[in-house]
Amino acid sequence: EELHDSVSLYLDDISAPVRIEAASWLAEQSGPHRERALATLRDALALPEWWSALRACRSIELLGETALPLLPEMRALYDRTRHEPGDEHFFLAFSAGAFLDMLGEPTDPWDFAPKPESARSLPGSIPDRTVLP
Repeated sequence: EELHDSVSLYLDDISAPVRIEAASWLAEQSGPHRERALATLRDALALPEWWSALRACRSIELLGETALPLLPEMRALYDRTRHEPGDEHFFLAFSAGAFLDMLGEPTDPWDFAPKPESARSLPGSIPDRTVLP
């Protein structure tokens, strides 16, 4: 318990990664600090640096049912990012979606199959050979 109390001081650290890692560990390991740790992770989902928000999102995903109180926030994050272009939206939606899937929540399926037109745009690809009559 003394270790948990010591680590809980890092929930107020100036560094987002430090706060997130401390919160992730405390949410999993410490009943007395769990609520505050989950609140720290929830707040980190709204950080302007998407990579820090992703770190929090992934931590929540790995916590699984322990992070069930954050289901509304993870649903909102997924719904906001799932169909938006850009790597940041993809990574956030993928992690939030994995959390939702784990809890039996509905999500849209991912389609990673290559599209027929994508092969033609690769460097070094053979151009279409149209046969004329």
